[in-house]
Amino acid sequence: MIQPIVIKIHQHAERTDVTMLELHGQLDSVSAGQVEKTLDELVEKKMYRIVIDLHDVNYVSSAGWGIFLGILKEVKSSNGDIKLAGLTDEVNDVFQLLELDNFLPTYKTSKEAILSFK
Repeated sequence: MIQPIVIKIHQHAERTDVTMLELHGQLDSVSAGQVEKTLDELVEKKMYRIVIDLHDVNYVSSAGWGIFLGILKEVKSSNGDIKLAGLTDEVNDVFQLLELDNFLPTYKTSKEAILSFK
């Protein structure tokens, strides 16, 4: 059974300049559009420091990875960044295989990712 993606957006209490996107479910070609729309809305609101928490995501398709990379250039050009947190072993295996760690930093927890912003 396909799990729909659930997206929760949080502002960190101490770091209000950082927005956390918490994803639950599977990030595939069906749900990628929903995530892309959410990221586009954050950028439109000039929220350029983004942590994407994937602790409850068990699958990310190439469409999902492409969304993160696609918005990264725009975010970085505005002195922001996208940081990933809580990758499961399965998701991290694909992440490493695709060598995406050259572009997207990862952290064990969303708190570590949030606090890594200078």
